[in-house]
Amino acid sequence: MEEEEEADSLLDALEKGEDFEEAARKQSTDSFSRDAGGRLGWIERNDPFQSEEVLQLAAGLDVGDIAGPVRVEEGYVIIRLNDKEERQVQSAEEVREEIRMQLALSQADPLPQVEQMLRNKYEAVILSEIPAS
Repeated sequence: MEEEEEADSLLDALEKGEDFEEAARKQSTDSFSRDAGGRLGWIERNDPFQSEEVLQLAAGLDVGDIAGPVRVEEGYVIIRLNDKEERQVQSAEEVREEIRMQLALSQADPLPQVEQMLRNKYEAVILSEIPAS
């Protein structure tokens, strides 16, 4: 129960303006997110490494919102939603075109091999290599 009270107290402080990243660095018990100022990076809606409760809570937030605490296996979590990225749904035709391009690229000869084949075919000779900038 003490952990929950600490989490509630921290949430109150955050809602009153305490800096989230600084609070995470000082008080988080998760070494990975603590060292990153509480940042977890982009999380997919169905991320298998996040609890369902956290994912549901995050799904209902707007950018900048802070919510919690939520009980998870390791203790309690308070989250802040830093950004959202909505995926654009591709049409069936766009998906087919992308797959077609990937298949064509996977079956194509490597570029150095094509270059050598063209040099041989046209008896091209390189007089001077231009260094890459």
